[in-house]
Amino acid sequence: MIKSSHLATLLVVSLILWLASLAGIVVVGREALPVRDLATLIVLVGVAGVVSVLALNRAQQRANEAFRETSRVKRSLQESHLKIERYEYEGKQGAELRRLVLTSAQEKDLALEKMATALNTAMAEVMSLTKSNQADVMTRIQEKAELMQRYADDLKALAKLELKSQLPRHDNLDFLSVIEGFVDEWSRYGRSRKVKVKLEHQEDQLPLVSDVDWLHNLLTRVVQALIRMNEDTRVVVHLIAYIDAHRGEALQLSISAKGRRLGTDQLATALTDYTSIPDRGKDVGPGLTFVVARRLAQMLQGSLELNDTGDGTEVVIVLPRHVGGQGDSDLTSAQLEE
Repeated sequence: MIKSSHLATLLVVSLILWLASLAGIVVVGREALPVRDLATLIVLVGVAGVVSVLALNRAQQRANEAFRETSRVKRSLQESHLKIERYEYEGKQGAELRRLVLTSAQEKDLALEKMATALNTAMAEVMSLTKSNQADVMTRIQEKAELMQRYADDLKALAKLELKSQLPRHDNLDFLSVIEGFVDEWSRYGRSRKVKVKLEHQEDQLPLVSDVDWLHNLLTRVVQALIRMNEDTRVVVHLIAYIDAHRGEALQLSISAKGRRLGTDQLATALTDYTSIPDRGKDVGPGLTFVVARRLAQMLQGSLELNDTGDGTEVVIVLPRHVGGQGDSDLTSAQLEE
């Protein structure tokens, strides 16, 4: 396409050439031709010049129209490609959602079956204890009842989380001050099992946008589960503030205890199923604690992992320091699939 500046140049050059031609005709033909013939020739040359300029201008207009039509077709093709890509993406998302819903339904059915098995096992143990002549029968029955009560409380808490009957607030917190109060409470809880709780960090201050009650619920469940699993040891709570690739500014809490280790099968299922650890006639396992804690972390738009350190058990919790959206509306498909 001829640019506007080029068109103007061509028009000027063309006009100069035609004027020069007219001047040449006048100079040459003034003596050789009669006045009438000279005037006719000048008019014809002038008309030819005007027609050529109009033709050039019309060609430029046609070129502009063709360019606009080409641009429109390109935009239309791009929009069509974008629509096709969006439909493909929505189709994949729909298939993924259907798969997740099916998986979730299967997991819940399996969880119900395991709950029934756990309750039947506990009741069978209680029934057997009622027929026993051992001196500590009442103590063991009380322990079983407390265990089942904690199990029922965990089920109730998990149901509330799944129903989203409550959502976390977004308050500005000084997390170091908050967790120091938590540590005092955990230390008192651990005295009966000779377990100390130590807080480690290198931060002068640690602002966090979250819900203090939800944080207390999440962290207390994890710490108390590790205390119940062990005896005469120390639970270390280590804080690290860093920049996460997906969450931005994030807080990592590594909560570990040297002592009891979970088996490979237990590590694989402790975040989804009831976990039992028999110890001298007692069940010191976390039960559903890690299941509920993991869901709490997800509702706070974070994550929870369970690891074997080689000499004990570690729970790693990652939370965003600045949250967006409500509840777990921003959960990734990977988190949902877990």
